[in-house]
Amino acid sequence: MKILILSLFLLAACKTPTADNFNPLDSYLDISTGGLTSLGKMSADYMDLVNLNRAQLGLPAFIDSDAIEAEATKHAENMAQGLTPFGTSGSSERCTRIKTAMGQGVSCSELVARGPGSPEELFALWVKSDSSRARLMSTKFTHSAIGLAKDATGNEFWVQIFLEVP
Repeated sequence: MKILILSLFLLAACKTPTADNFNPLDSYLDISTGGLTSLGKMSADYMDLVNLNRAQLGLPAFIDSDAIEAEATKHAENMAQGLTPFGTSGSSERCTRIKTAMGQGVSCSELVARGPGSPEELFALWVKSDSSRARLMSTKFTHSAIGLAKDATGNEFWVQIFLEVP
């Protein structure tokens, strides 16, 4: 009987997330697919897809960077939370912080997207654009990482940053 009462209490205490009670940490775990799909796994899957396509063109894989990933993720989170507008505004400051953290770097570039639901959709979106495809397949940029965040309604915000390190 105690277990039944405890179960009912716990069930009654659970709330469906709304814009008012949404926990931003919930965006890092998506159980709607019947399994556990983390934003980190989606990001890794995307970078695997990019590097696979680069390899098919005879290009080297991007070198992953924690500094780049941290800046890309922070920008994606800020856009998802409405703290900064959607876009590349502030990219020069992000690039400066990345170069400082890494102790090197020449040129830096950034791509942003809102809404593609999968790594494959994002890649397809960006390769349709000449300027985005040029960055994705550039031999100039050696390092890259992507950041991903979701807003309270589930919209994804993707940020990929590229860095040239001679």
